[in-house]
Order: sequence, then structure tokens, then C-alpha cells
Amino acid sequence: MIGNYNTESGSDLTKIFDLCKRLAILRRRAAPDFSRGFQPTGRLEKIPASRERRLNPPRRLAPEVDSIVADATWEKFRARRGLKPTAKLNRRSAAKRRLQRSKIFLICLVALCGIGCRAEKAQDIRPAERVELLALDENDPRPYFHAELKFAKPDQVKLPSRSEELRKMIKVREAGSLFMREGREFTPFKVSNRATEGKLDVMMLFDLSGSMITGSLGGRTRLDAAKDAARVLVEKFRPGDRIAIAPFESHEVRARIENAVFAETPEAAEAQIGGLQVRRDGNTALYSATIFALNRLQRLKKKEPDRQYMLVILTDGKNDAGQDLRQGDDPEVLQRKDNLDGVIKKLNEVNIQTFTVGVGDETDAGALKQMVFPQENKEQYSKATDTRSLAKFLAGAKQSLNEQIGILFFTRRRDYHDLKSLNFRVQIKTLDEKILQGVIPWNCRAAAGCAPDRTMEREEMRLATESAEAPQPPPEQWKELLWLLFRFAIALAILAGLWWGIPKIIWPVTPLPHIPVRGGAKLPPSRSVSKSRVAPPAPGESGRAGGAARPRQGFEETRIYDNKKGN
Repeated sequence: MIGNYNTESGSDLTKIFDLCKRLAILRRRAAPDFSRGFQPTGRLEKIPASRERRLNPPRRLAPEVDSIVADATWEKFRARRGLKPTAKLNRRSAAKRRLQRSKIFLICLVALCGIGCRAEKAQDIRPAERVELLALDENDPRPYFHAELKFAKPDQVKLPSRSEELRKMIKVREAGSLFMREGREFTPFKVSNRATEGKLDVMMLFDLSGSMITGSLGGRTRLDAAKDAARVLVEKFRPGDRIAIAPFESHEVRARIENAVFAETPEAAEAQIGGLQVRRDGNTALYSATIFALNRLQRLKKKEPDRQYMLVILTDGKNDAGQDLRQGDDPEVLQRKDNLDGVIKKLNEVNIQTFTVGVGDETDAGALKQMVFPQENKEQYSKATDTRSLAKFLAGAKQSLNEQIGILFFTRRRDYHDLKSLNFRVQIKTLDEKILQGVIPWNCRAAAGCAPDRTMEREEMRLATESAEAPQPPPEQWKELLWLLFRFAIALAILAGLWWGIPKIIWPVTPLPHIPVRGGAKLPPSRSVSKSRVAPPAPGESGRAGGAARPRQGFEETRIYDNKKGN
């Protein structure tokens, strides 16, 4: 349908344009200012002529075809429409809203910190020793781990006596954190129930310095009280247990510790305790005796790594060998000048559970507390005030070792050279359907390049290789590089989809309607083409010289084409 309008009357065209503007306003979304309590005033305000010139730049001639759409969008700004508030603005209410938002933000922040930095729950399971890193052989970098576990309340834990049944009730996984999820669960490939397997070696360092008979404990000499307490270790002697009483003071320290015999029967251990004699001129070579005892236990541990080892240190004084020099003191001890730092370093290296007992009020409690291993288990130190408390502590120390379990396990890791520290979450299901949990840490002791503590035994190797969940050997270097490039390509593809694909789905581009061509001209012009301000020459009219299009003069006849009916 084609309609012809005579636009010689400017007032009619003004009414048409005013109607178009009103309809366009209805199609717009509400302005942001309206939501803040403003609305149009409904009247036009005059603006200065200088501002009108800035708002209306000079019209430029262009060869494109003009249309009514272009005429409607070209508007001269001769006035501005004002805004008035719909209600009286309340600054105080806005401040209250800001305060409320700040409170909500602080609450969310505190909640997030509470989730990420929540207080650690009391652990049902704790490490009895430092977790050890094991390897199959020198050429295999796959990491395996050995841990000795103890319970916070061992008298309330009911476990099966057979190790094979206990193994199925234990799950180990890498503990997660705020930014990393927990790893896959694994079942240990070997479990040792210490309650049923009597494989315990105990060495007791017994102080025989002169102060052990000069002082008293509960109305008796310290020596007699300590002897009675040492007999507690002999009680409940199981087949396979071995106990050695190693006396020390400041004479022949290394020789007496090296010559100490591990008794395999209660009668032999009782004979060692009964033969202890104090030397009145002896000092207390505490640090040197501890290092010598750890060296001997370390050698035994390398020969028989499947056994448990325990060191008990009983003294009534502090290390004074070398400070108060006496004739006949061990020259090796005087030359070594061992200190507390050397003892702590040796404890971390050997990884043997150590208990310390101070008898009397003249002991160095601070040093004895630091000589406990692991140092996290502060309950492994005791200050004995009478015979009963001393005997109770030694009985509890041995009982805690008898109620421990040892596990050998692996994770998804393939190369121990890349490891620095790990946390393992252990979960044990008891016979009475209780779930015991705990986190045991592992830290690499080497500053650069982690090395295993020891190589596994043949039986341990067989169990590890037969397990279906055992980690596979690490791939070759070129395969690792190829896998890295593949992951990088996947990351780029995901990023490209987020950058180009998601916006097109959320904000699809609406295609422009098809406009028929009539007389070589498109109506209306495309959005990408600058709007024309020049009318086309009439058919058969040459126009100006050179065929240039003439500008429109005033109001001319404009033809409107109906796109639905075509021509």
C-alpha cells in the first residue's frame, strides 16, 4: 500500500513527529531516575541559544538515500524536559540502607572465615610417630607411606583382632582444604594390630647418678621407687617383647648403653632391674646418653623395621656432665658437649617414640618436655611425685604402645620428588559401629628434593604390587608434556566459549527485517550506514551538473512503502 501525503503544511508534520515520539517513549524501559523517585514534569523548559547550537550540529550532505525514518530520528533540541521528585527524598533512610548492607556483608565475611578457618575438631586418631616415606626401590619414584596410629581414648575402642579384618575397616585419603577437595579413598595394603602382635622393643635409660640415693620420693630413696616403677614394664610381658635396662651417669656412658641386653623373658628383665647400683661420684650425662640410646635403637630399626620401638628416659636431675668436671668422668662425653638441640635433631631423624619421667623437684622439666617424641604428644612427659604416680605413668606408656596400629598405604601420587607436605585423613570403623577420624601430617625433611626414609621389605613389596589400587609408574616426559598441552587447549576452549558463546545465548542478535528494493534505493537505510540527508533525483532528471544530487528543498512528497504487500 502506498500513501501520498502533502507535507507543505508544517503543522501537520509536526503533529506526526510528536505522535511518533510519544509512541517511542512508551516502548522504552523506565529510566533509572524514575526508580529513584523522579518523573517528567510534563512541560518544556527553554534552553539558551548557545546550548541549542551545541546540541544541533550542522547537517552534512551525503549521497545516500533519505527516508522518513531518517527524518524522524533527526531531531532539533530546542528545549529540555525537566524532572521532579515523586516524593520527598529521605537521606536518613538511604544511610540506614547502606548500614544494613554493610552489616550483611560483614556477616557473610565472618561466615566465610568461619568455614575456612573453623576450629579443628578433637581428633579421635593421632600419629604415634612421624609418618615415613617408603619406596619400592631406588629407581621407582612412586611414594608409599607408613604410619603408627594411636587413639585418644584407647579403652573405648573395639577393633577386630585379625589384621585382615581390620584392614577392610580403615580408609585413608588426602585431606582437603578451603581451596582443594579431598582425594580418593584408599584401603591400606598392610595393617599391623599391635594389641595382638607382640613385637615391642623397649629401652629404659635409668639415671644412676649420686642424687638417686641422696634424695627421697614418698619416704623412700629415688632409686628404690624407680626400681619398683620399672617393674611395671615387665608386667603383662608378651611373647616377642624385649626390654633392656640401660643405666647411665657420667662414666663409660657409651659402653654401658651398647652393652645393655634386651631381655626376652620377664625373669631376665627382673634380674637387670635388681642389679642396678648407684655411683655416688657420678654426674648426669643426660643428652649424651639419649643420643647413644637413639643410635642403637636406630640400628635395630633398620634390621627389623616391622617391630615397635620405645625409649623411656628416667632421671632425677638435669644434664650437668661437662659443666661440673670431676676426676674420672667419661672423656668422650666431655669432648662431645652434646646439647638439647642435638637431642631434638636426633629424635626427628630416628623417629622413635620417646617418654620422659622426672623424679623429684630438681629436674629440668623444660628440657624433658622438649625431649618427648612426637613433640605434639605432651602427655608423654610426667613429673613423678610418688611411687604410685610413677608406676601409673609407665604402665600407661606401655599400654598405649600395645593399643596402637600400624598401616602402610599409598595415594594417587606418582613421584615423591615433587612432594613437600601432605595431610592424610584416616577413618576407622569399630566393631560397635563407631566412626573414628583423625588427620595425620607428613612433611618432607629435605630442603630440596624429597628422599624416602627407607626401602620396603620383601613382604611389603609383594603386598604393594599385588594391590589393584596401587599407583601406576609415572609416564615418560614427552607424554607428560603432551598431556599438559592437551589440558591447556581444553582451558582455552572453555575460555572461548565463555567469551563468545555465552553472550550470544544470553543476548541474541535480532536480525533486521528484509526491506524491498525499489528504484535502486533501500528504505529505510541500514543502521551501519550513516543516515542520508539528501533526496534522490527524480527519474529522467539529470540534477545538477556532473550528476550530483540536489539537496531537498523544504518539505517534499515522501513515499511510504508497505513491506508486507511488496509493490
